[in-house]
Amino acid sequence: MSTYVRLSEMGIRKQFQLKKHFFLLLLNTQHQIQIICIYVNKHACAGPHLDKKKLQQLPDHFGPARASMVLQQAVQACIDCAYQQKAVFSCLKQGHGGELISATFDGEQHTLSLPAVNSIVFILRFLENLCHSLHCDNLFSSQPFTMYNATSQTPVEYENERMHAGTSL
Repeated sequence: MSTYVRLSEMGIRKQFQLKKHFFLLLLNTQHQIQIICIYVNKHACAGPHLDKKKLQQLPDHFGPARASMVLQQAVQACIDCAYQQKAVFSCLKQGHGGELISATFDGEQHTLSLPAVNSIVFILRFLENLCHSLHCDNLFSSQPFTMYNATSQTPVEYENERMHAGTSL
């Protein structure tokens, strides 16, 4: 099934067909617009700071949307899934030019600006660093999660386990 998306931003007006599990990079001579999708691994280790039950309730992916919005949604999801929002918020540094995220702790609402996004690689590294700080590696990816990479197994381990299960039937 395909979805048609009309993009109208900074004078660019075109219609594109987006297929499931696809992200799109549009270039213009004046501006660069990045429409991306980040996938959520609902089977990742939640670590000590994130609530596994809340992670399970997240959408399968954030986007397709502007890169800065996808980063904001992913970071805000980590904050919203935290046992204590302060723990996630304290892992973040004030950025410039990016989207705002918010957390409530110590009886107050706190906001922080994320850094401006300049590439999908930047987003993936930013999320990787955040997740490493939260001890919940393998939570986000630019590709959909399959059975083997949704867990901590390598593709070889997954295939070996699958083959072993098939022979014991």
